[in-house]
Amino acid sequence: MKFYNEYDIQIAALRHCRHPVLSRAVDVLATVKADADDNSDGWHSWMAPCKACQKLIELIESGDATETQYRKAVAPIKAFYTRVNSSVYGPTNYPKFPAY
Repeated sequence: MKFYNEYDIQIAALRHCRHPVLSRAVDVLATVKADADDNSDGWHSWMAPCKACQKLIELIESGDATETQYRKAVAPIKAFYTRVNSSVYGPTNYPKFPAY
């Protein structure tokens, strides 16, 4: 399983800052990482958001992407946010899915 740490995300942001699709993909990845860091022991130790981002990470690594590929890669992340916010343990402080 691929894992992007903060440095990897920053490098991807610099590399793809002018790409219309990949720049949004990196923004979503950075937001998911920040949300995981703020609401758990951290992105590095909570595997659920990391697993949800696998398709997005693969898309970022490909170096080129279409809007359709982006939407498919973001679908598991939206599902993750939905699962976390509708937890059986009651309402959480986890934010809504970022609108990118």
